[in-house]
Amino acid sequence: MEIPTYNLRHELRRHFLRRRRTQGWSIFATAVFDAALLLVAFQFLTAPYVLQPGMRISLPEAPFADGAKFDAAVLTVTREGWIFFDDERVTLEGLSDAFARRVQADPETELIVEADRNTRHARLTEVFNRARAAGIRDIVIATRQPSEVR
Repeated sequence: MEIPTYNLRHELRRHFLRRRRTQGWSIFATAVFDAALLLVAFQFLTAPYVLQPGMRISLPEAPFADGAKFDAAVLTVTREGWIFFDDERVTLEGLSDAFARRVQADPETELIVEADRNTRHARLTEVFNRARAAGIRDIVIATRQPSEVR
């Protein structure tokens, strides 16, 4: 009777082989994570431009600069006469209601008016009158620094 000889190395290798892992998934997950971070960064960078889409206003120049409250309400009047209050387009009739809601939420509301330099004076006077009637006492006109102070 013959005793079989076993190759111990062969037997161990057969029973304790490492499982093969796919390395492609980790590379794919990293690429997806990088793409997601790029999208988030893009959103953060473009968010300020989304608030006032398509509004082009040319503020009048003034050599003085005065500060305004950080949480002040912003009213924008475009050259065409469109009115935006807190980044929503409103009509002149709906402006009084919007002012009243804002004053009810915060009685110390300050209004910043961003009006195009070519906006009609009568339109701005109507906006100011409606703001005063709603209870807004502090109205600030937004300007930009002149390119050259004369």
